[in-house]
Amino acid sequence: MSKSRLPLRPACGAQVSQAPDPPSGRAFWYWPALVVLALGLGATALYTRYEMSDASQFAQQDFEDDCLQVSSNVVIRLRDEADTLKQSFVVTMSHEFRTPLSVILNVTELLEDFYERLAPSKRTAYFQTIRAEIFHLSSMVQDLLMQGELNAGSVQAQLQPTDVVRLCGQTLARVAAAYPAHPAIQWDGDEPGPLTLADGKLLDRALSNLLCNALKYSPGLTPVGLSVRRVEAEWIIQIQDQGLGIPAAEVAGLTTAFRRGSNVGSIKGTGVGLFITKACVELQGGRLELRSQLGQGSTFSLHLPWRPAASVACSGAGAT
Repeated sequence: MSKSRLPLRPACGAQVSQAPDPPSGRAFWYWPALVVLALGLGATALYTRYEMSDASQFAQQDFEDDCLQVSSNVVIRLRDEADTLKQSFVVTMSHEFRTPLSVILNVTELLEDFYERLAPSKRTAYFQTIRAEIFHLSSMVQDLLMQGELNAGSVQAQLQPTDVVRLCGQTLARVAAAYPAHPAIQWDGDEPGPLTLADGKLLDRALSNLLCNALKYSPGLTPVGLSVRRVEAEWIIQIQDQGLGIPAAEVAGLTTAFRRGSNVGSIKGTGVGLFITKACVELQGGRLELRSQLGQGSTFSLHLPWRPAASVACSGAGAT
């Protein structure tokens, strides 16, 4: 005889809930699978992010290495160029100083040994040679000192009432005396007139360099001209020659220190004259312009602002 199982009664009115049916096999595996999938996706994302971050770090490191390599190459190239310029400068200056000193020594010995037997005209020619070589040496020393001062930023324009026309005339006379064999420089200038505020020393240096270059690079003794004009609000000072000219590709860089034209041959020069000229003009608020054609000559133009000065007594080149 079988016994039937009696249902349990809750004691003291307690509620008893019946346990739910166990989940089916399909529902039981669904949620754990989602959890595993989510964990997998998260791990993949983290791994991918790590890999990307790591790759980015490698890329940045490669970029920095490339920059360092490029910088190192630039530094090496600039250093090599500086060394080349320095060696070229030493060789050039050694030659530039040795040559005029040798000329002065030889001419002086000739005058000492044969002075009484030399014709007066020959004596005069020898003395002019000595004067020209001393002028050349003095100009080189002054240019080198000036170049160093400009690089150090220690040169400032001292604007004073200046008679530009008269100053240019005096500079022309002094330079022409150092080149007695060359035909006279053709002068075309305004009459001395109102004073302008300018730095007479800087203007004299700039003009002297340009006139010397014009005479020096006109080996066929072709004419050299100097014109001084006030046009509206500026002074325009032009030096024109019919000499060697400058190769077109070299014009832009010729105002850099220690740069010379490739066609100058054995003509003396340090390569700082145009650098100094440009700086002397710009310090006064002006500008330097150059037009040149190879084999036909060059024209340099100094443009200085016209700054009327109070009427004052002017002696020599002006109150500069």
